[in-house]
Amino acid sequence: MKSAKAAKVAFYAVRRGRKPGVYPTWTECESEVKGFDGARYKKFMTEAEAWNFVNGNDSGASSEKSDKSSEKSEGDTATEKDKTAKAAKDEKKSSSSSSSTAAGQKRSAILLPDDFHATQAKRPKDGPVSVYTDGCCFNNGKDNPCAGIGVYWGPGDPNNLSERLGGRQTNNRAEIIAAMRAIQQAKEQGITELKIYTDSNFLISCMTEWLPKWKTTGWKGSNGKEVLNREELEQLDAETTGITVTYEHVPGHQGVEGNEAADKLANDGARKKLDDDESSSSATDKSGKGSSGNAADKKVEKKAEKPVKEDKKSAAKSSATPTASADAVTVYTSGSCFNIGKEQRGGVGVYWGPDDPNNLSERLTGPQTKNRTDIMAALRAVEQAKERGLKELQIHTDNIFLFNSMMKWVPKWRTNGWQTSTGNEVQNKEELEQLDTATTGITVTYVHVTAESGGEGKEAASKLSKEGAKKKVD
Repeated sequence: MKSAKAAKVAFYAVRRGRKPGVYPTWTECESEVKGFDGARYKKFMTEAEAWNFVNGNDSGASSEKSDKSSEKSEGDTATEKDKTAKAAKDEKKSSSSSSSTAAGQKRSAILLPDDFHATQAKRPKDGPVSVYTDGCCFNNGKDNPCAGIGVYWGPGDPNNLSERLGGRQTNNRAEIIAAMRAIQQAKEQGITELKIYTDSNFLISCMTEWLPKWKTTGWKGSNGKEVLNREELEQLDAETTGITVTYEHVPGHQGVEGNEAADKLANDGARKKLDDDESSSSATDKSGKGSSGNAADKKVEKKAEKPVKEDKKSAAKSSATPTASADAVTVYTSGSCFNIGKEQRGGVGVYWGPDDPNNLSERLTGPQTKNRTDIMAALRAVEQAKERGLKELQIHTDNIFLFNSMMKWVPKWRTNGWQTSTGNEVQNKEELEQLDTATTGITVTYVHVTAESGGEGKEAASKLSKEGAKKKVD
């Protein structure tokens, strides 16, 4: 007695259709290409070949003839066959490795976003809006690292973003900030559902698996040490308030158009100079080839984030412009913003010294964003200084956006109507104007300190700001 032959597994690839992707049945494929002008689709015997076709590389493993006969038997129309044949001739053939779906594995369509080829005006009214994000870092984990971020909404979309990363220069931090900028942009556009496509398994694992655990363990990893990039991850988590965000992994450097575009934007951003791009330092607020999404992200990140041995004096010397006089009083300021339950909370901290009665810890009112908390912390420090009759103040902050804004950009913004180099209105304009006005009658300079080099003062100010965020608004 002859045994029944197992049904052949087929994969239907849609390169150009309503929703590009790979489908397990002809019925699903047909619904995406039927009546779609210029549709490109093809049947393959392996999933790898199908994805190569979707991504622009036709392996040719499934012949044009067999595709036609199969499609005909499953209800394809003559018009669609002609389009398929013409499209097949246009595709470039290239060799590629392939692998069959494991036995017993459940197959389902893994789709590229339906707005992938759409500009902002063409985005879907219902369902999540899709965006690709990427971060890169030249010399990641080595001397002179240089990082950038990229956010890709679609071909020619005015919201496509390429920025230099301010602060610590690591690949994983760039991935986190890129996602944060995408969420900030989405909220500005009134988007309520967002799907982020990223090649960073680290980012996806953080936001979908590890974050809930870290909140219950006091942000301690399985090794008992504090989680790397805790501050950035808390900020990213806080930004999700008021918007539904999901993450989808895409293979990096495999020809996926959106990922390749985001990667290019990130690499371009890493090549920019911080002085030439105001928006690069505001990545945490929206009020050659670099390392990007590789398998060694976590290992390299740990190497890159070992504490830098640098004292406060050397940090001040390298960052303060102009240099404050010997009469200047030093103060440390910090802002914090994170989620407590479902509520986004911001706090400000001002540290004058051990047991100083002027040390301040307050809950922030109004919009709750990281950069705004740092600006308001500096404003409170200036107000306190003037109340005490101080004539000269030096503010130490780890917020590069605040430092650059007050030391470099505000004079330019005053003359150009508070517009950035990209033509957009400066974020936190109102708060920066208040801080600028408050400096009347007092000389204020700023020193940028890193998280590692800020020492006791930075840590104390940070603790005060976090305590402030936990307070209830009166």
